[in-house]
Parts: sequence; structure tokens; C-alpha cells
Amino acid sequence: MKITRILFIVLLLFSTFLSCRSNKTFHNQNREFGAVENEKKIGKWKYFYENGNLYQIGRFAKNQEAGLWKIYHENGNLSQVGRFKNGKQNGKWIFYYDDGTLQGKGNLNQGKLIGKWVWYHENGTLYTERSFKNGKLVEIISSFDGNGNAINKGTFLNGTGSMYIHNIEGKIVDSVNYKFGEILK
Repeated sequence: MKITRILFIVLLLFSTFLSCRSNKTFHNQNREFGAVENEKKIGKWKYFYENGNLYQIGRFAKNQEAGLWKIYHENGNLSQVGRFKNGKQNGKWIFYYDDGTLQGKGNLNQGKLIGKWVWYHENGTLYTERSFKNGKLVEIISSFDGNGNAINKGTFLNGTGSMYIHNIEGKIVDSVNYKFGEILK
């Protein structure tokens, strides 16, 4: 009799726990699947493109992104991989072009770029190395065209000045003005 009573209580608690968790599909053209507890996302979540391919996969803790996340291009190739802490990007992040070629890599702290970031052309050659502090661009270390030739980086110094944007042939296609590491509008 005592075992039956304990078993009943355990089953009741387990069913109550399951009723608090649910999988949902949302209406925004992308589908997302995961557990919700007390109206907060928890555990593993998967998001999908309209074509059914995986868009991103990661975990939530207390309704915030946490731990390793992988984000994919619509063609199924990896786009980004990195970690979240308390809902913000933290640690090393790596980015890929849609053909799988390495696009760039660097570190973030609480969602802000820090340290040296390296970006590559689609052909795999080094494009630029830049230094960030607390999310602000402080230095353009180097810039190269798709053949590895050094190109004009602009007048950028100590977070202020103009930075030139180049295509793979090394031609300037745009310029961006900065003041104290932030883009001027």
C-alpha cells in the first residue's frame, strides 16, 4: 500500500512537470522547436528555414541563449559557431561563407567584439585584421586584396578616421567614417 501511494505521488509529480513543458511551432515562416517552462525557453532548441533545413541549434537557460550555438546557411552549410553566456555572445566565434570557406574569426565578451579579428576573402586569402576593444574598432592592422597584395586601409588611427572597404580585386567600393571606434552616420 505504501509503495502504491509513493508511486502515485511520483507519477503525479512527473505528469505535472510534463504539463509545464511543451513544444511549440511558431508562425513566422521559420519553425522553432524546444521546451518551454513557465513561459520561458529552456534546454535544446532548433530553428528551421521555410525549406526545412536547419537554421540554428542551441540551448536556453532561463530564457537566454547559453552554451554552444551553431547557425547554418539556408543551403545547410555552417554559417557561424560560438558560445553564449547569459544571452550574449561570449568567447571565440567563427564565421563561414555559404560554400563552407572560412570567413572570419575572433572573440566576443558580453556580445562585444574584443581583441584581434581576422577576415578572409571567399577564395581563402587574408582580407583584413582588425583590433577591437569593448565592441569598438581601434585599429586596422592590415588589409589585402584577393591576391595577397597590401591595399590602402584608409586614414583610421586610434578609433578615428576613414576605413576603406575593398572588393576581392582590391578596388575601393565604399568608405566608412569612425569617431572613437563608432561609425558616424
